[in-house]
Amino acid sequence: STPVSPTAAATPAVTGTLPSATILDECTFELDLCQYQQAQDDDIDWRRGQGPTSSSQTGPTNDHTLGTDQGWYVFVEASSPARVNDTARLEGPVLPLTRQGCLRFWYHMYGTHVNRLNVYFKSGGNLGRPVWTQVGSQSNAWLLATVNVPSTPTFQPVFEAVRGISFRGDIGLDDIQVLDGPCFSTSDVSCDFEDTAVCGYTQSTSDDFDWTLLSGNTPTVNSGPANDHTYGTGAGHYFYIETSNPVSTGDRAVLYSNTMSPTPGRCLEFYYHMYGVGIGTLNVYVNSNGTLGPTVWSMSNNQGNVWTKAEVSVRSSMPFQVTFEGIKGSNIQGDIAIDDVTLKAYDCTTPGNCNFENGLCTWSNNQVDDDFDWLVGQGATNSQFTGPSVDHTYGTDQGHYVFVETSNPRVPGDVALLESEQFQSHSAEKCVRFWFHMYGSAGMGSLTVYTSTTAGQRTNLWRLDTNQGNQWFHGQVSFTSTSDYKLVFEAVRGLNHQSDMAIDDISFSPGSCAVQPAFAVPGATPAPTQPALTTPRPTINVGQYGCTFESDLCGWTQDGTTDTFDWTRSQGPTGSTQTGPTSDHTTGTDQGWYLYIETSSPQVAGDTAHVLSPDIPAGTLCLQFWYHMYGTNIGTLSVYLKTGSSQTLLWTKSGDNGNMWRLGYVTVSSPNDIFQVVIEGVRGQSYRGDIAVDDLNMVDGPCPPAGFCDFEQGLCGWSNAGPMADQFDWLRNQGRTPSSLTGPSVDHTTNSDQGFYMFTEVSDSSLRPGDRAMLWSENFPATNEACFSFWYHLYGSGVGALYVQQYSQGALQPVWDIQGQVGNVWKFANVSVNSNTDFQITVIGEKGNGFAGDIAVDDLKYQEMSCGLITTPAPPITTPTPSQGPSSFDCDFETDLCTWTQSTTDDFNWSWQQGGTATGNTGPPFDHTLQNSQGHYVFI
Repeated sequence: STPVSPTAAATPAVTGTLPSATILDECTFELDLCQYQQAQDDDIDWRRGQGPTSSSQTGPTNDHTLGTDQGWYVFVEASSPARVNDTARLEGPVLPLTRQGCLRFWYHMYGTHVNRLNVYFKSGGNLGRPVWTQVGSQSNAWLLATVNVPSTPTFQPVFEAVRGISFRGDIGLDDIQVLDGPCFSTSDVSCDFEDTAVCGYTQSTSDDFDWTLLSGNTPTVNSGPANDHTYGTGAGHYFYIETSNPVSTGDRAVLYSNTMSPTPGRCLEFYYHMYGVGIGTLNVYVNSNGTLGPTVWSMSNNQGNVWTKAEVSVRSSMPFQVTFEGIKGSNIQGDIAIDDVTLKAYDCTTPGNCNFENGLCTWSNNQVDDDFDWLVGQGATNSQFTGPSVDHTYGTDQGHYVFVETSNPRVPGDVALLESEQFQSHSAEKCVRFWFHMYGSAGMGSLTVYTSTTAGQRTNLWRLDTNQGNQWFHGQVSFTSTSDYKLVFEAVRGLNHQSDMAIDDISFSPGSCAVQPAFAVPGATPAPTQPALTTPRPTINVGQYGCTFESDLCGWTQDGTTDTFDWTRSQGPTGSTQTGPTSDHTTGTDQGWYLYIETSSPQVAGDTAHVLSPDIPAGTLCLQFWYHMYGTNIGTLSVYLKTGSSQTLLWTKSGDNGNMWRLGYVTVSSPNDIFQVVIEGVRGQSYRGDIAVDDLNMVDGPCPPAGFCDFEQGLCGWSNAGPMADQFDWLRNQGRTPSSLTGPSVDHTTNSDQGFYMFTEVSDSSLRPGDRAMLWSENFPATNEACFSFWYHLYGSGVGALYVQQYSQGALQPVWDIQGQVGNVWKFANVSVNSNTDFQITVIGEKGNGFAGDIAVDDLKYQEMSCGLITTPAPPITTPTPSQGPSSFDCDFETDLCTWTQSTTDDFNWSWQQGGTATGNTGPPFDHTLQNSQGHYVFI
């Protein structure tokens, strides 16, 4: 079909029929209180003010009329001598009404102690019940409210403010109007673009190019819709932006609706289609008086080859036009389309959905069972190095979100509860989706989502309690409820003021959804923070002297002679809140067992608990163990070598290490004597100091270097579980990956289909371009210079990107990256790292476009030396033959010398060996085949 463009308007003229309403009364407070008077039967008065109120972090800083600190408004001062629940009432004039009327006003409710604002219609001296009310802090902004006044001969508006629990509770009021006429229009305005007049939509003349009316496919392949939304066929019409030449990146196309009457709030619904690798941005504005207002809705980047419904509230005190702005992205595959635009007669009211752009919607702060409130925020929070700087909805400092302000007077353990409206019970699954931001210090508090029934029964659904970094993450969980309930977001304040947590863009939908992030595990008790693996947890093999504690102590014993108290075998959470694990490491559930020290009374600071291994024959072993050290009062965990009456310290760690299981290992060597391993827990300053251990394992030979892994025996010290959220996991694999034309067919270590490597499987249809899988190292100590080396494989037309980043103090720092495929071959890379504090390395695989985008890594190695001193290894054979059998000369020395024999005419023999050689500072620490102490080699 032939594209059709609507008539261009010389200017976006604002015309239309206004409601035939007369302003009966108005007060801006610029000169005085107008006809408003203080009530004589309340406790405190409203005050007329300009600029900020006398208390910080509460009240307005400007009036609404002028928007400056020179304009005037009225407010209630919550500082002393005002007391809890004191009321202040402002009474308006008695006004005649000939028909239904409208009360309009702007209010400001911001501060941790804001209580309530009520509106009454007083009649015959009787105040009656409130006709409008708002509770708690809403936003550091002026918000519009409208209330329809029933047809009555006369009425008198009364505004009542109720003081909260402390001084940060100032409430402001400005620009009150009473109109003789209803508040809003009562009919929908829709357009499906099927008529030739296109509902009066017009092109802007001040943009760079035009929207185009079209049916069927857009001219550019792999971009734009094939059908409209109205009919779902090639016969229906829609508007789109054609982003081929000569349109340039960043060019704008602006489309205006016809003119609408003023409204305090109506719901704009429309369908959009944003498909293509070069998609830019679609913005929606409200245009009044020829001026674009702020963005009310925005979406960027490829959203898939589907029509998607959008819904957003629009408000305007003047006649207005809905304005669609399409912006060209990076290339010609950037066609953006819209269809079926409807402006509802009512505001958007999907129960529970909220983007916080106009307050808390139907959400509210619990005024009884918590310690402080969630606040509506804009831009950065008040504290540095914590909280978001932009919202999620718009990604700008103009958008709004809700957050908890954890600065003084808040203390660790304080709770803030944000509650939904009451929902009816449902046996079918429902999914709640939201975006969360948890950025701050290592002592971050917790964020929990739970249902609370009318009977007070609490069911935890979702929980995180560690710093996730300075970005917004997607969260979701599905649930049912056999009783009517409220959904609650609970924030618990962490160790210090750097614990601000935020949420944005809450939405509900029918049906089940997988928990995201995967390690925000739901449960009836506080969820374990050890991430739940998407692949089955491997069986833990702990050897002769190890222990998983699933049945008993496996031959390990309590000391009872040189310590103060005992270790305790336990499952689930420990007896104290905000310390200790909530699940074991072996099973990752609250049904598994671990060993821990309980540091509550009667224990005191410095008390010690020892657990001893069985007697072990002389030799060299690698002790591997998992430890959990979480709490504000964590003491010290140490490992000793005990021979006879002598003890030697081998390994030690102190202080809070976060709410997660971490891997520790240390070489234990006693060449001549039988020995024991002693694990010591030392109690810290107070009761939040529980320390736990699990999955003790001892293997022959010295431990491999920190950070090394060839994945032949597992993940070594690397893990999919880390301090920040991702969207999917790395997988351990041998041979080819499941998808054709992507990924390796052999590993790098052995160059065969029997060797193992790690890779990202991106064919899952639930994954989207840009989704990430993060592989985390163990903790490394501070270093001036170290080298991280690895082999990588990027093969396939849909390969995204591979990143190496360094994580410390709650933040990621990029150190290396590569994008796109490099061929069906293993490549070597090394990068220098340095840090003033303990840190981790994370290897990040990012999904590209399509299923042929598997990314693999192998032979990761961390060395405390300059990368310049490391010789770049030769690449592996470029044409491996994984199925070819060995020749008579081949030998990896894993079982014997194969067909090789010792000479009888030389001076001495080659030795067959595992692990390190007997002489210090010479020889290899492990073999080449397996790259660990279990592998064999020959040496002299």
